[in-house]
Amino acid sequence: MWEDLIKKRRQVRAAWDNKKVPSKEEVDTLLKKCLELTPSKNNLQPFKVHVIGPDNKKELDIITGICALHKTGSVAKYELEMDNNKDLGHKRPPYTLLFTVRLAEDNQFTAEHEKRHKQTDIDVGRTDKRFSQSDPVAFRRTANRNLASLEVGMFIMSLTALALEKGLSVSFIQSWPIWDWDENENKYVVETNKYGKQWSELPWVKEAPLHVLQLGYKADFDDPLKTNSTDPKGENWENKCDPNKIIQYH
Repeated sequence: MWEDLIKKRRQVRAAWDNKKVPSKEEVDTLLKKCLELTPSKNNLQPFKVHVIGPDNKKELDIITGICALHKTGSVAKYELEMDNNKDLGHKRPPYTLLFTVRLAEDNQFTAEHEKRHKQTDIDVGRTDKRFSQSDPVAFRRTANRNLASLEVGMFIMSLTALALEKGLSVSFIQSWPIWDWDENENKYVVETNKYGKQWSELPWVKEAPLHVLQLGYKADFDDPLKTNSTDPKGENWENKCDPNKIIQYH
């Protein structure tokens, strides 16, 4: 059943149904169920999910604009040609989820484990935390961002299956101005977007973005920007690579 559900997923780009919209309660139930189901190292879950809903059209459009990194391409072209005075209709998803890094709180296990194995770092004069996801100094480092990204990926696969089971569609986006943590300066260095909007237009985004996901019902018409991974004779066929080029046994 899970396999059949996942095969049904298609990237929706311009065919969202904005008349049939899942309720906040439905979305909240899905997200909390995914938190129960998705594995997390030491159950610290070092990521945050920002949910931008259908009543916040301005920020939904800002996120889309932030993801417009290139002059061409569906998202960028849409943003460049967008008329701010007219309704975007089917191009705007009812919900956009922005996943960011989060400073995790110690749970009972990690707190007790750290207490048993407390170490002092003489060079910097501070307690060296054993779980860097909950370390205010280390949680933004590359290794922890990579770990959080992995966990977000697993969370999204759980969400995808649960959403498809309820007739909802999800689309994945992984293009935006990059955030890098400068440990010497103790601050993020954020790439400037040459073509779209800037992260500074969402001042509540204070930690590195990890993933953007769109959620809603697909509109009952053909998506002009859809991809095709099933029909070799169809338009925009995204054929997959030969598995033997990916899987290597040692």
